[in-house]
Amino acid sequence: MPQVVASPTATSRTTLAPFVIDDAGLAQGRDQFSRFGFAVLGPAALTNEVIQQLRAEAVKQRHGGAWPLRYGDGRSKVPEANMRGHFGPAAQGFLRRDSVPRLMRTITGHAVSPSWSASCYTWYDVPGAWLGRHCDKRDACFLTMLVGLESEWPTVSGPPAGNQLWIYDSFEARRPTFRVTTLVNRITILDGKRWPHERQPVQEGQYVSVLCACFLAAES
Repeated sequence: MPQVVASPTATSRTTLAPFVIDDAGLAQGRDQFSRFGFAVLGPAALTNEVIQQLRAEAVKQRHGGAWPLRYGDGRSKVPEANMRGHFGPAAQGFLRRDSVPRLMRTITGHAVSPSWSASCYTWYDVPGAWLGRHCDKRDACFLTMLVGLESEWPTVSGPPAGNQLWIYDSFEARRPTFRVTTLVNRITILDGKRWPHERQPVQEGQYVSVLCACFLAAES
């Protein structure tokens, strides 16, 4: 996917702060979403201050507020093995900003509100951590915003599968239609209820951390 380098206009900076997506980036995001069911924004998608707050909170939550999620443990109906963590004040404050639903509506055309119970920090930070192919539940995650917080892999190679979100046009598809690399301060907005998606197992030397924000369709 093409990388959008943000150079915010006065209009986008004022109405969509702390997002730093310029008008061209917003237009590209709208076009991507309408054509493919997802949009990639940034890096940089957020101000340095906000992304650093979220990254710092995620590190804190990983060591003091995280739990393993695995298929068959009674919590997950999706084949997976990864770590999840509650949002702290930084993530909660970010998602409560009026600019978040405005950005979602600008890109997707849908009015939404946060789905707190379905939103969390997620880590793929030990070998074998993965997320199986699935579609999101419409009543819990009508749309999704994924904020890249950490994404590391051995420097001798390009982005490996575990550092990418694979998006398919069907559950039966043998190959992903798109592979979106997770990068720090890159945002992916996804219609995950419609398009199956997954993350392949990370290997030694790979590390991925994302803020996964689910949204409900707003009442008309």
